[in-house]
Amino acid sequence: MRSYLSWRTIIICCLMSIFFSEMTLARPSHNNDTIVVDAKIYSVKPLHANVPNSGFDIGKNMPWITVLLIGIFTVFTNLYIGRKSRISNLSIIEKQITNAQAIALDQIEQSRLNSERDFNKTVITGSRQVWINNLRDFISNILALNSKFLMYQTISNEDANELWLQVAKVELLLIASDYRSLLGIVKELEHCCKEVQTGNQSYECIDDILARLKAQASIVLREEWQKIKSGF
Repeated sequence: MRSYLSWRTIIICCLMSIFFSEMTLARPSHNNDTIVVDAKIYSVKPLHANVPNSGFDIGKNMPWITVLLIGIFTVFTNLYIGRKSRISNLSIIEKQITNAQAIALDQIEQSRLNSERDFNKTVITGSRQVWINNLRDFISNILALNSKFLMYQTISNEDANELWLQVAKVELLLIASDYRSLLGIVKELEHCCKEVQTGNQSYECIDDILARLKAQASIVLREEWQKIKSGF
């Protein structure tokens, strides 16, 4: 923009200088030692003979008028360039502010997501740890009670009630999980103990179920512990 306006100013100045200046023509004379210069002077005359002469010679004063016009043109050109420059700078600043706001919002949202993910991971990990501890305790109580049954070959009403309570707790823990195999073994043990207590089954069925319960419970607890260590 600056280059275009500079050349435009130069062209206008040249044209006005040519039009209002004295035109000269140089040519060689018959004598090779001299040069003849023909000059034509252009001046502005009144259009009507009866118009009185005001004393203002436009031909003589035209250079000053030219300079004045050039000065005015330069001033307005600089004002225009300055205005365009300010508008351009404001546009650039607005874009920078918009980009900075977008980046800040993205960073805030990412930070929020990270915090939420860490919070959920902490809560889920803590809840899973509690679940593992409860399952381990309930299974241990069931194993201890049935070992007592096998040792004394008898099941008292007090021990039976305690067994039903521990079995119910395990069922509540496993009912919403994917560990159907462990849940099935616990229910099978519950039914076997009831049959033994009523005299319809021998204590040998309890021994067989306890072995499978230990093996399956170990698998479940190991899988859940691996989930905690991996952060899931």
